[in-house]
Amino acid sequence: MNRNGILLITLVLLLAFSTVPALSQSGPGGVGDMTNTQLWLRADRGVFTIMPLSAVVQWDDQSGNARNFKPVILDQNVPVRTVSGLNGLPVVSFDDMGGVSGDFLGYKGGLGFSGSGAATVIMVARNTTVADEQNGGLYIGQENVGAAGQVRNYSLEYSDAVRFNGESQIFSDGHTAGNWKMVIYANGSGASVSGYTSWLDGTMLTGSSASATVPLLTANFSLLGATQFGGTLNPAGFFNGDIAEVVVYSGQLNDASRIVVENSLAAKYDLTISDDHYAYQQAHSHDVSGIAAYNGTTFTTGYSSPLLSINSPANLSDNEYLFYGHNNQSATTWTMTEVPAPGTYRIAREWRIDETSDVGTVTVTIPASSLPAFPAGYTQVGILTDDDGDFTSGTTMHRATLTAGFYELSLNLTSGQYMTIIAYRPEVNYTVISSSGAESVTSVTVQATLNYIYPSDVTVDYAVTGGTATPGVDFILIPGTLSIPAGSLTGSYTFTVINDAILEPDETVIIGLLNPTAGVTVGSQNPFTYTIINDDFIYVSFSSATAAEAE
Repeated sequence: MNRNGILLITLVLLLAFSTVPALSQSGPGGVGDMTNTQLWLRADRGVFTIMPLSAVVQWDDQSGNARNFKPVILDQNVPVRTVSGLNGLPVVSFDDMGGVSGDFLGYKGGLGFSGSGAATVIMVARNTTVADEQNGGLYIGQENVGAAGQVRNYSLEYSDAVRFNGESQIFSDGHTAGNWKMVIYANGSGASVSGYTSWLDGTMLTGSSASATVPLLTANFSLLGATQFGGTLNPAGFFNGDIAEVVVYSGQLNDASRIVVENSLAAKYDLTISDDHYAYQQAHSHDVSGIAAYNGTTFTTGYSSPLLSINSPANLSDNEYLFYGHNNQSATTWTMTEVPAPGTYRIAREWRIDETSDVGTVTVTIPASSLPAFPAGYTQVGILTDDDGDFTSGTTMHRATLTAGFYELSLNLTSGQYMTIIAYRPEVNYTVISSSGAESVTSVTVQATLNYIYPSDVTVDYAVTGGTATPGVDFILIPGTLSIPAGSLTGSYTFTVINDAILEPDETVIIGLLNPTAGVTVGSQNPFTYTIINDDFIYVSFSSATAAEAE
């Protein structure tokens, strides 16, 4: 579709009102930070378009570095945003226009590395070019110069390649027509052409170059979907296809970090990769992160969105992994739907755990600033874990501790478990709020229950607060204190019903819970009502079975 005539001045006016904050997370799977994540473009966030053609006028950088890609030449063609292009998620679609004025976006600056600096470039893309060309994926160089050996083009070709305008590292596989692929390019600092490496869908590719030349990048200009070898836009360099995500790091990711990124993006886009360690992407594909150890390297500090991190494994060995992703339900409000006990709110979002071997005890970290405002009276945070995803029963609650703005707790998670975040208040309630018994049942035991186990002893007073029965006549209950020991959920007290021979209606005793231990609240299952059922009867006898009277 031709999109000529998009005037740069119009774009400037539009984009002045089109800024949004980036995620505090700085890379897929939580890999990266503001120091080494130089660019993060994702088609499901920060893509601004002009209707009705959905022409992309700005693609915002989510790394926090504000390297936003947009038109850089007056009246150039730009790609369009396709709403549901890959696994139900949007993509940015490029048309090479037959090699004449194809679609592209640009950024007037480098991407945080130059010379022979180390870098990792990751792209999820589909090449739809009918014949193999030296397509531009991500091009970095100098505007209107493109000197030999001073540029890097991370291509999306039938045989993926890094091209330096003169020499190239061409790999053994690539983006053949029509197939969605994830490619990772990486080089260490000072790498020669032959030292550039690549992985395609988790499989390491073989490079064709034996060159010892060390390319020296001069960077003040970047393009997406085009190349500028020799200082002009190259007809063969226009990309024909779709891009879902682009990530650039100013460093070479270690193997464990790379595997975390691969599993995160593969789950998100439902891609098949060779080193897949997460089995729950059908229902919990969002913000997959993990802990990984591979080839002597480790990654232990990821985030699944800014809300939750599982980190610091106690017993991580090579070829061990723990991955987790969520179901994309709301994390901005609290709900009382599907909770295991009173006094509990939860977020609707839940995570699923997939563990390979046993990484040991881990730390779960929740930034306090990432949580919704607490419901009134609720100040405690915890984690629920469950084996079947139904948090109403069979659930274990784990109490978190707030330290320096972070809620933290230690857990030993297992593969297949579900987890969610709760806000709760410790509550004591009657186990049941009413019962009854015959007057002849003289000893009555009443039980109270905590919603969750408390770390210390809990006490709560009890006393008669109402009812139709008369104290001292119908029953005896001296006000007292019920105790629930630390580590227990229940406690009880007993009162006495007075069994008399008086015929009277059923009567009630109402007993309230009062004055709980500081930090504990009496819940809504209070007071308790006991009904004393009368079991006294009037017996009538007759002296004769017959009777007569005068006619």
